[in-house]
Amino acid sequence: MAQLGLGMGIVGLIGYVLLPFYPLAPLIYASVLLFASGEGIFTATQGALLSLAAPADQQGRVQGGAQAFSALSQVIGPLSGGQLYSRVGPSLTFGTGAALVLVALGVLTGKGTAGAREAVSEG
Repeated sequence: MAQLGLGMGIVGLIGYVLLPFYPLAPLIYASVLLFASGEGIFTATQGALLSLAAPADQQGRVQGGAQAFSALSQVIGPLSGGQLYSRVGPSLTFGTGAALVLVALGVLTGKGTAGAREAVSEG
């Protein structure tokens, strides 16, 4: 199920990347729908994935940290996105959002589960 969510999110991101070049209403609607649906599906399975990746004695720390970062991003993202949109317009705003998510995806896939376990056990 997590892979379905990631796949939908990636397709939505591709739409976001295309928005500066093709600023069409149907493209933005489809991109937002796919990304939001994919993110919703993935978020629902994220807790289970984290519990599988974290050692038993670190479950609370890992889940709490993930929820803290999620809450922080839900505050900072809309505030900074709204400012960027009002100052420079939609093209750069959606392009920046897509770039940030791709950077985050690279960070997540670069470390893998073993790296996450090491980071948790060291902390």
